[in-house]
Amino acid sequence: MDDPTNAQRYLDRLTTRKRTGRGCAGLLPLARRDVELFQSIMDGNHCLRGFSNRDIRQQLALTPHLRQCGSNPKKAGAKVSRIFRRLRAHGLIAKGRRNNNCSSGIVSLSEPI
Repeated sequence: MDDPTNAQRYLDRLTTRKRTGRGCAGLLPLARRDVELFQSIMDGNHCLRGFSNRDIRQQLALTPHLRQCGSNPKKAGAKVSRIFRRLRAHGLIAKGRRNNNCSSGIVSLSEPI
């Protein structure tokens, strides 16, 4: 990477607040909460069919994301939906066409480009 401007532009886009509609907070790629979120979305089990709210809810159950929801599945589902809205606003995930699953658009650094 001789020219870091593309990476810097992408990082700026990811960390700044989005003001479309209600607005969404920026993501912090080095913060523990967001790292756990990225790891759950980039899990290899989601490669073929994408992921649903239930899949991510099960993976984030013991993390600080859903700790405040306790054992209430409605609150946990709503929280994950808000997380999905935030990731969609930043262009990191997209909704599936014919099903309710989402697919990630995050490029893994370990994959060859």
